[in-house]
Amino acid sequence: MTTGQRGGSDAIAEILATEDEERRQVLILQFVAADPASALAEAERLIASGESHRRTLGADLLGPLVDRDASLATPVGDVLIPRVPAETEPSALQAAITALGHAGDERARSAVIDRASFNDVEVRLAVAWALPSLGLDDAAIAALCELSRDPDEDVRDWATFGLGQSDATDSATIEALFARTDDPHYDTRCEAILGLAMRHDPRARSLVDRELARPMVGALIEEARDLVDRDQATPR
Repeated sequence: MTTGQRGGSDAIAEILATEDEERRQVLILQFVAADPASALAEAERLIASGESHRRTLGADLLGPLVDRDASLATPVGDVLIPRVPAETEPSALQAAITALGHAGDERARSAVIDRASFNDVEVRLAVAWALPSLGLDDAAIAALCELSRDPDEDVRDWATFGLGQSDATDSATIEALFARTDDPHYDTRCEAILGLAMRHDPRARSLVDRELARPMVGALIEEARDLVDRDQATPR
């Protein structure tokens, strides 16, 4: 074993032994920054492990790696895409989908969509987060529409954000956005209203005015207000 391999193994052992998630993330980023080649080799080895916590770490290494070097997007996809249909352990699946979102590999889209109804909230959250970077075709938009109705507010928020920022203007997308305009989660509600304003939906005006009358007005509603004001000033 070379010195570099020993160093990589030592770093992996330390990360695996770390229970504090914030500290774990710091160690992952330090390892990736210090020795990307070793981190890639360790990630590929870990992904093939029979132990789910090692597979999780392998995928967690790949996201920061592809952020540092976009040329790794295809190799990362090659490693992870076959894992998504086969993985049953939630933390490892969540990590793989998240890493694929970092890679933005459109080849992963179908496999990720197939996990949109997985029975673990962190996996569904990863799907909602990752899909926009994988390319929003009709199937991906339909998956986001479904996720926008999720019981978990963070899943709804990311799915609504993805729908709102997409180019989709079909009736199902617009009605999915409108359904979230009364969401009890503030950011989800505001993302939905902004999405309608971006589509020049006439219902956006009253929704924006309703939010402007509340004690707290966030940047999303201010952006939506500017859009609906512009629409009124320039009749379509």
